[in-house]
Amino acid sequence: MAWFAVPRVHEVRLCSDREVQITSESLGDFWQVWSAKLQRQDVPTTAEILKASEGKWIYRPVRLRLTVNDPPVLLWLSIHTHPALKGIKREYLFPEVLMPPFRRGTFDAFKAELRDHIYHIVLPTLPGDKIFIDIWAKHKFTGNLETLFCTS
Repeated sequence: MAWFAVPRVHEVRLCSDREVQITSESLGDFWQVWSAKLQRQDVPTTAEILKASEGKWIYRPVRLRLTVNDPPVLLWLSIHTHPALKGIKREYLFPEVLMPPFRRGTFDAFKAELRDHIYHIVLPTLPGDKIFIDIWAKHKFTGNLETLFCTS
């Protein structure tokens, strides 16, 4: 049996759920964490797979606003592509003025230290994408994750 409870992962449907409240949960004695899985509800069609394999644009941009009441916090972002689109070379983030200073980690993971209260994240999503967000801090924090723009 584990000595700590694993925090729950909040399920967020991209383009349907407009705002999600963030409230950290304890992870052991030292860390507070909030986790979410954002998922596109659609799956890639055969026509989209063929378009993508030819290098054509099939991205569906999503713009999120992340607000945290008590920075600094650590943000981990991991994007999992639908298996039908795994072989497609792709972009994961669109650079933007209010974007957190992401550094690329292993595989398709990105990390950033958030030192301000508000950030925008622009994701060029593909049909069937799953985006995992983890926010970590050594203190309790709250905030919200809001969808500002979503192409369905």
